[in-house]
Amino acid sequence: MHSLKVFTFAAIIICPIAAYAASLTPEEAVNHIGETATVCGVIASTTYAAQAPMAPTFLDIGIPYPNQSFSAIIFGTDRPKFGVPEISMRDKSVCVTGEIFLYQGAPKMILRNLGQLIENDRLLRGLILASQIPIRSIKSRRIATCLPSNKQEKVTFSPTSACLNF
Repeated sequence: MHSLKVFTFAAIIICPIAAYAASLTPEEAVNHIGETATVCGVIASTTYAAQAPMAPTFLDIGIPYPNQSFSAIIFGTDRPKFGVPEISMRDKSVCVTGEIFLYQGAPKMILRNLGQLIENDRLLRGLILASQIPIRSIKSRRIATCLPSNKQEKVTFSPTSACLNF
């Protein structure tokens, strides 16, 4: 029974960390055209083209428009699922998952549902909650104090590590 709990815990924690660690930068996306992948970076600029056909919202990750290296696109029919992303997602660190395609010389990805877009702060909070390790206080976005036993340890979070010191 104990080994089943350990396996379940490891699956909940390690799988999201592995997916995050295997992500691409916006600049690397051009080398993965036709692949389903996760691209992570900061949303540098946003545009809602309400009058354009299909009313797209562009989330330019990495470099702002007009020199963007990668864009995630939300079409008007899917906008209600995302709220007002051109405002709420600006300057956020995110990961987007989907098929990468080339359009007008730059890699793009279409986002059809909210599960394809995750804010990196939410990913970190999810890992902390899933670990079920008590958190005493969040000192910053990147550092937390964990209580794996009776002694306190400071742990720095990175894409490939979480508070896993038992």
